[in-house]
Amino acid sequence: MPIRIRQSASAPAKPSSPPGSPTSPSSPRSPRFKSHHMESSSGEAPLSHPGIAQASCEHRVPLKRLDVYMCQGGVNVATLLRATRGDLVEEAVERGLSALVDEQWTCIISGPRSRSKPPTYRVQIVYKANATRSKLQDPLKPVAMERTQNVPGLMTILRRNDD
Repeated sequence: MPIRIRQSASAPAKPSSPPGSPTSPSSPRSPRFKSHHMESSSGEAPLSHPGIAQASCEHRVPLKRLDVYMCQGGVNVATLLRATRGDLVEEAVERGLSALVDEQWTCIISGPRSRSKPPTYRVQIVYKANATRSKLQDPLKPVAMERTQNVPGLMTILRRNDD
């Protein structure tokens, strides 16, 4: 049987530790609320595919996209990066531009979100690039793919951007 503690009406109960401290139950660093994050990025400096920047005009339009995916079973960051970059390419084409240069991305994987099988992960991708016109065809793949960190397993995308 659980023990119940009665509080007197004259004195409000004080928390045993200040909010936000590591031992506070509402603290994100509390063992009870520990979350696991895995972060990867293309690097500190923007990158371009070989030859694209040299074959493009000087006109640049900055583009940025934030996508949040809910994935189950595993996370294949390369697949998610391709989807996010693909939307940036579509936006560039709508503006009359043909390629992306000066690309930079970050990926944060949070989870697993529950102890259920298969586990669920929240993946946040921020992709920045400059759209331009180029004589060469855009390679349609993200830069620095070798820097991705994946979660092993068969990935199922449950939703994207709360769609």
